[in-house]
Amino acid sequence: MGWGVRALQDIPQGSFICEYVGELISDAEADVREDDSYLFDLDNKDGEVYCIDARYYGNISRFINHLCDPNLIPVRVFMLHQDLRFPRIAFFSSRDILSGQDCLSVISSMSILFFFF
Repeated sequence: MGWGVRALQDIPQGSFICEYVGELISDAEADVREDDSYLFDLDNKDGEVYCIDARYYGNISRFINHLCDPNLIPVRVFMLHQDLRFPRIAFFSSRDILSGQDCLSVISSMSILFFFF
């Protein structure tokens, strides 16, 4: 049995949950790493592709599990810059989540939403 994330209280739809945090690495570096369990592709359409690797450095977001019908969505967020290669990844609730429910996301795909701060 692996790790996971559960809600400790009811969470309304649209709430910010957490940011996906880890080591920023190139796609080439990601290809040579042994374990890709904690990689989040940043899917840049132009130029170099980067990933966030939360294997060694991260927060609770690295324990969010995958589900095809998720209750969390990853959103690209840009803070202090607008360089499209380096978004921050924020998870928001896609529906109401009840206390005790698992928090699950489609880790392999990225929402097309963008926020600039």
